[in-house]
Amino acid sequence: MDKRALIELHYLPNIQYMSKWYLYDEIILEGSENYSKGGFRNRCMIATSLGAKRLSIPLQKGKNNQTSIKEVKIAYDQDWQTQHWRSIKTAYNSAPYFEFYADQLIPFFEKKETFLWDFNLKMLDWAKKVIGLKMDYSICEVYQKETEPGISDLRNFISPRNKIVDPHFQSVPYGQVFEDKQGFLENLSVIDLIFCAGPASSLVLSRCIQGS
Repeated sequence: MDKRALIELHYLPNIQYMSKWYLYDEIILEGSENYSKGGFRNRCMIATSLGAKRLSIPLQKGKNNQTSIKEVKIAYDQDWQTQHWRSIKTAYNSAPYFEFYADQLIPFFEKKETFLWDFNLKMLDWAKKVIGLKMDYSICEVYQKETEPGISDLRNFISPRNKIVDPHFQSVPYGQVFEDKQGFLENLSVIDLIFCAGPASSLVLSRCIQGS
């Protein structure tokens, strides 16, 4: 199997995305692509008492598939930051590790970042630090339609639109807040794992690739 993987940057990535950090020796973030609608670049999924809920970051008008990902600007016409944080707090207030990590997460929903790329990257760095992921990443600055030999192309592979089974990922259950009502909800945002599993998050992620 290839030792490196090229993948786009997501908003609070899901479990499948984060498991790739345990599968590959190097992760390369796609920093030269054009924005693509309908993916996880500006959305994530959390657990609520009514089931999985999507949180979407609004983007400024004029965004299209020809806009460089690093030039996509976040819109603040509506107070989405307060809405997202309220949804997260309501969903995870009773989670075992919410109080431990909440204060670290709040600042991301108070400061207004201009660009989606910068916001996502800072949140990824936070998640990596909390989980204890030591491996760093590199950023691809020149777009390549096809990846070089030895690099797995995972661009748009982890997407709401992609129903292809991932042969290198298996969902591993962990205790969730609303599991008694909803059952286990697979592949939610990494914050679901962090708030519910805390220090065991790394172990869960590593087990997700045992079937690879």
